[in-house]
Amino acid sequence: MRETDESERYLDDLDDQLFALHQLLAAMLDGIDLLDEHGVIRDVNGCLLELTGFVGDDLMGQDVSLLVPSRDRAIFYARMMFTASEIDAATASGDSSKESHERS
Repeated sequence: MRETDESERYLDDLDDQLFALHQLLAAMLDGIDLLDEHGVIRDVNGCLLELTGFVGDDLMGQDVSLLVPSRDRAIFYARMMFTASEIDAATASGDSSKESHERS
């Protein structure tokens, strides 16, 4: 029974963290999208919808390339991969303070 209580508390904590993340995204003044490891859009904030003209869940489950003009896709993916490799390296070394690559 104790294991079940701990699992329920853990899930409640995750729910609270997810709710806080959604609140933070909603308050951001920049357009933000959250991607999975395959570049599929899993969440967006209202500002991104306003900037792009998409509505509701139109972007959910779509590849992020939908938001990138075709002429810029090669550069976009190269930068995304570079940033992902920096994050992987920081995680592997235990350096949680490492900032992500600044995109120009």
